[in-house]
Amino acid sequence: MHTPVAGAPAPLSAADLERTGVYRTIALRLIPFLFVCYVVNFLDRTNIGFAQLALKDELGFSNAVYGFGASLFYVGYILFEVPSNMLLQRIGAPKTIMRIMVLWGLMSVAMAAVSSPLQFYVLRFLLGVGEAGFMPGILFYLSGWVPASQRARFTALFMIAIPISGVISGPISGGIMQFLAGAGGLRGWQWLFILEGAPAIVLGIIAAFVLAKGPADAKWLSPAQREGLLAAIRADSATSTRRAARLGEVLREPMLYVLAFYCVGMNGSIGGFSFWLPTIVKGFGVSNTFHVGLLVAIPYLAGAVALVLNGRHSDKTGERRWHAAGAMLAASFGWLLLPLAIHQPVIAMALITLATAGTIACLACFWSMVPLYFPAGAAIAFAGVSSLGSLGSLASPALVGWIATATGSVVNGTLYLGSVMLVAAACLIAATATRRTPQAGPSA
Repeated sequence: MHTPVAGAPAPLSAADLERTGVYRTIALRLIPFLFVCYVVNFLDRTNIGFAQLALKDELGFSNAVYGFGASLFYVGYILFEVPSNMLLQRIGAPKTIMRIMVLWGLMSVAMAAVSSPLQFYVLRFLLGVGEAGFMPGILFYLSGWVPASQRARFTALFMIAIPISGVISGPISGGIMQFLAGAGGLRGWQWLFILEGAPAIVLGIIAAFVLAKGPADAKWLSPAQREGLLAAIRADSATSTRRAARLGEVLREPMLYVLAFYCVGMNGSIGGFSFWLPTIVKGFGVSNTFHVGLLVAIPYLAGAVALVLNGRHSDKTGERRWHAAGAMLAASFGWLLLPLAIHQPVIAMALITLATAGTIACLACFWSMVPLYFPAGAAIAFAGVSSLGSLGSLASPALVGWIATATGSVVNGTLYLGSVMLVAAACLIAATATRRTPQAGPSA
């Protein structure tokens, strides 16, 4: 337990922490670097969505082969996510982030050497192994810096990297494939993996030197700020009605599986637009890969706005469940209605934008709920929810790919995505209606 140093200045109160801009200082110190790391992470995870436009033609991959390979990423991710977060608790976030980013960067670059389905499958699995624990590890790391009343805001600032990466990745990925094809004797998709994988290696090494383990080690905070911040975080745990510190206790909590099922729907949808959006847009008759990238950026831009607004309003009201479930319901309707409008590109893009923005708007509010129910076992709970929830990511590309191959249309697979999201949102509402949600802010 951390104890104040004798003779040190009195810790700042909760009101003083807010008034003196401590949270703003923390955000400016941590979020920009973590944001860039997550942008690179999302680029490396989803650039296969653009690469597959060429892999089908140049290597003869079918939608089923591509979908299965895309899903194998999550097999490695699921198997190693909980061990990764348990290791994080022992060695700290800086070293953990370095290990993860260097490994996934190397695997991403190696994707440029793929020439057969088997190689594609193996490297996608290893990419998942390397990346395992990154996102839940960062969320656990951030939860150790701020009390519950600030977490949706901080989580939104971090996770806005998802829509922003979508906004920039479309033009960048499309541009690399369109304009670097043949340069140096390499194909466009090979340059894509090399140029978007290398930054992860560099950023991973930097992480070990620029990130503090936690508030107690933050030299850029004054002693009074550090003590006040630690007191506010300890107060969250002391007043919480839900505590589960060990792996067995976390696994016995029914709420873990409610949150995990919601995560299945959310991750399935993320996989839907991450892996298939370029294919759907190309189906509108857009042949230029760079132009595909520009159109793909539109839903992500709407998602960035929705994420920030939903996260801010959730913190302001202290309400989590309806902010999370309502956004997912909106996304589910977008996916369910899409097959009816696929021959009307403008309406179809509007529905894709609704599905994408609604899914992204879920993120901050949902992940802010995890430490509210598992304050003492947050690292394990984050990893557990994320691992079980990754079953949605695992199933989504494979099922949508299978449906696309069987029916001849990718959009028919969105009926699966929308149905799962609809049920998951209903389950979250039903499960949390019968029990008190721990305080997240001004009101529960």
